[in-house]
Amino acid sequence: MLRRVQESPLWTARNRVIAAGAKPAPRPRGGSPARVIFAKRWRGLVLFGSAIVFTASAPYYLTTGILPTVFKTSFDLPQNQASLFVIINVIGSAVIAVLCGHLSQHVGRRPVFVWAGAGCLILIPGLYWLMQAAFADAPALILVCSAVMVVLSGAVSAPLIIFLNETFPTEIRSTATAFAWNIGYGLSGLMPTVVTAISARTGNLVNVIVVSAIVIGLALLALLFGAKETRGRMDAEG
Repeated sequence: MLRRVQESPLWTARNRVIAAGAKPAPRPRGGSPARVIFAKRWRGLVLFGSAIVFTASAPYYLTTGILPTVFKTSFDLPQNQASLFVIINVIGSAVIAVLCGHLSQHVGRRPVFVWAGAGCLILIPGLYWLMQAAFADAPALILVCSAVMVVLSGAVSAPLIIFLNETFPTEIRSTATAFAWNIGYGLSGLMPTVVTAISARTGNLVNVIVVSAIVIGLALLALLFGAKETRGRMDAEG
């Protein structure tokens, strides 16, 4: 598989210059990779990318990541039923992620982020509240609500990795993408733990998730209003 991977445009162009006998432009300097991405030139962009990853991946952990616990502790679903619901939801999330990733190739990354983010902001808290208030004794409706939430969480994170690759220029792309991805997902991965810890004090897990989903959704949309469309940016580099 790796033999079929194409080199990035910047290094390909550099090799063409060398092959032609010309002197290539000097490689970017700045010390260690960490010093480079936290230099004044790139610091804001890298932190912005990390914040986008955190807020776009957090809905996954507020749905797929914590729904098994919600099914058992808040709705008293049997273990086999809860496991079946999780499997169905994960399959749906995977399918919608592929579709939304492909959609972003046609309409752009930002529109997919914005529409899916708006859906997460409205429907994740709304459906959690609805499950708790009206559907607590209706497993079929709980499945439908949870499936919609999981699908939305898959949709909003679908363009993430290509968005990061297109956001960062080639000279820092590998380091900056790795940093933003791991920091963002590392922080969002703590959401189930944080939510569970807070709910131990409040006594209501679903309410804590609802508030968390609203805060995360608003933060994501606020960040996206400052984001530029990135589709086609790597083609322009070439």
